Amino acid sequence: MKRFFCSILFLYITTILYCASNDYNDKVKIIVTADFCKDIFGENLITGRQSYYSLPYAARYINSHRNSGNEKIILKNIGNGYDPMTELAGENIISRIAEYLGYSTDKIINAAGKNFGFIELSGDFKENLNIIESFKSTYETDFIIGLFDTEEDYRISRYRLDMYLYKSELKEGEFFVLETDGSGLKKKMVDYSKYEPDSDFMNFIRPYRDSIASLLDNSVYIDSIDIKDSFFGPSYISALFHRFQTECMLSELSVFAPFREAYRSSGEISLKELAILGGILNDPDAVLIQLNLTGRELKLFLESTVNKWFTARTANDHELLRYYRAENGKVYPAAYRTNYSLNGFDYSIDLNKRPGYRIRADIDEKKMYTVAVIGHKWNNYGEDILSQCSVSVFENRKRIVSVKKYFPEFIRWANEKKIHWIFR
Repeated sequence: MKRFFCSILFLYITTILYCASNDYNDKVKIIVTADFCKDIFGENLITGRQSYYSLPYAARYINSHRNSGNEKIILKNIGNGYDPMTELAGENIISRIAEYLGYSTDKIINAAGKNFGFIELSGDFKENLNIIESFKSTYETDFIIGLFDTEEDYRISRYRLDMYLYKSELKEGEFFVLETDGSGLKKKMVDYSKYEPDSDFMNFIRPYRDSIASLLDNSVYIDSIDIKDSFFGPSYISALFHRFQTECMLSELSVFAPFREAYRSSGEISLKELAILGGILNDPDAVLIQLNLTGRELKLFLESTVNKWFTARTANDHELLRYYRAENGKVYPAAYRTNYSLNGFDYSIDLNKRPGYRIRADIDEKKMYTVAVIGHKWNNYGEDILSQCSVSVFENRKRIVSVKKYFPEFIRWANEKKIHWIFR
């Protein structure tokens, strides 16, 4: 009787373990983040503002499911964007984070007895189709998931994938969670911003965060700033950024938009304050672009940007400057962020002339120049500037020589140059 009871107990335990094993193997959760949730540190290192739409919050959700022990977690990412400030740490933080959190870079993953294939697609339809056909001829899969960086288009059904994930579908603080019972895939968006930040991840990332914060606290000396100077010749702050752009990109000329701040006295300023003053804080994705443009195209660009600064009235009329009044009562130039200045040759503006004939420039209209340009979301990352130069959309890519991240390049340059000798 005792032997019979032990046999029954052994069979029961074996059955429980088998069911638990099957339960684990049959439950698969695929978590797909976008651009590493953009913010890696959980805060803006320039302003100190906390960000709930960041990786520390996502990590809490990811680890809570991974540690539950009753489901297989696959972690993937769409896109390559991230906070460019991370480049200042001097190490490849992104790959370290990916390894720490267990992101998979494999194209094929086996889970619950099924093969899941992942294809990253960001080209046009024909390029994507070739990639998919090559993938299908190389791998045997039960499910193929397309990770798209771009918007869905009408030709999507011709790709014949099992699931399509578009980064643009996700709102801030969301990622995709895919689940399967072995026979099909289900997709949902999960809001991770409601979770608390993961303490272990915060401890892991803190040394990198502190090294960058220390660099941003470094101070440089700047001369006094008065934005009205830019109406009558070079202004200090514009010249500072023009010099950075030409030196960084080894360009002949530079295009930059002045700032809102009307006046600031001379003295010490931290690099993070300088980033705020320069306006580059407002778009962490800002880039520095080197373009090839002719002298004639640059004159067209100047005519266009001057018309955004000023009305079509003559210099004798009132309210010559275009402006808007903010809710707080302050008055700003209406062309803020697009009121560009061009540095590298002499030109004058005659407001008595009609629009299109206001610029007199000492420039060779037939010569091709290298021009360093700030590209941010307000000018469609340089495309609006090319449009004002009358460069066709089909030529845009041909005119771009090189691209760099604006934030880290400027901070490194400012820290090295100490800035105060900008006009010397």
